[in-house]
Amino acid sequence: MKVINDGYIVVEDSRIQEVSRGELPKADKVIERKDCVVIPGFINAHTHIGDSVFKESGLGKNLNELFKPPDGLKHKLLRNTSDATIRNGIENTLSEMLQSGIVVFADFREGALAGAKMLHGTLDNKLIKGFIFGRLDFSFSNESLEKNDTRYTDDILLSSNRMKDIVDGIVPTSPNDVTDEALRQLSSINKKNNWLKITHVAEDPRSIEISKRRTGLTEVERAINYFKADSLVHGIYLNEQDLDMIADGNIPITCCPKANALLGLDLPRIPDMVEKGILVSLGTDNVMLNPPDMFKEMCFALTIYRSEGSQNPSPENILQMATINGAKTLKIEKEFGSIEEGKRANLVFIKTNTHRLRFSKNILASIILRIESSDVELVLIDGKTAFKRTDF
Repeated sequence: MKVINDGYIVVEDSRIQEVSRGELPKADKVIERKDCVVIPGFINAHTHIGDSVFKESGLGKNLNELFKPPDGLKHKLLRNTSDATIRNGIENTLSEMLQSGIVVFADFREGALAGAKMLHGTLDNKLIKGFIFGRLDFSFSNESLEKNDTRYTDDILLSSNRMKDIVDGIVPTSPNDVTDEALRQLSSINKKNNWLKITHVAEDPRSIEISKRRTGLTEVERAINYFKADSLVHGIYLNEQDLDMIADGNIPITCCPKANALLGLDLPRIPDMVEKGILVSLGTDNVMLNPPDMFKEMCFALTIYRSEGSQNPSPENILQMATINGAKTLKIEKEFGSIEEGKRANLVFIKTNTHRLRFSKNILASIILRIESSDVELVLIDGKTAFKRTDF
């Protein structure tokens, strides 16, 4: 997160060849903007962009009323909305994300094979990179979950083969939505396909109580012990044992504090996570309730934890959560997440000659607290123009 004044970046064949300062080297093409600051492209580590055609639907409803499968409000809306409308909403959101500097996103996609194929097809010929985490077309009954004695049938598991070249993982909504044996089955499928294993945990205030009553373990313990999770999402209602288990296992966690607040939930314990050395990334969560804007997410995170009297996370921590930490969470940090020689040229140019940044004494903090997506002038992905203002 070092600031380089009067610096330059050399890009060749989609990659960063040199990062330095001083006299500009010779090049076939030069973009010289002394009125801009350049930051790494954002990694939005948790989204649900397929729900973007239901913005502000169910405002005021709780988590389960909105999102619990199979009969939460969003599931009902998805069943009664045409594919063409949903696809149009996804296209709109992809454009919105690009304009705010997001170059990679990780999406939990409903609709089993059909839903995953829709997002996969929408991403064709797009520069923005999307990780798609799909679902199996099956929901366990409450009776099965209480008994914790059911598994996926072979027919249901076979459907995962049809997603092989489409998704980056097949994941449960949360451990509380499946049985222990189903978690083991999903872990095996993901390992076989070299997919990432990611799931929501501790999003509901009753998550620990429900999980322990059914299985004797918390959601986090089951996600780690049975699903062998590579990373976790949310982690709002974690006890100390859960936090220590995540830290000891070096398991990243993606937090979505702004979306959590909109749902009336507690804030994730990011200060404690940072103190324990847990890798934290940021996600904007469901477009149904929260815009996919990492500037707003960073501003909210830095502001809300200061209001609780914590100096963690720092501005440096926050920008890392929105960039390199998200890349590490998705295991793409060798190519994404920071401006380093050898990495892909994913760069976001931000105007500095506006009233928002003029007279800034801490440019990094000002970017987090003051910048809006309208200040983004140019977004390069793999060295190619993915978005630019008409007057750039």
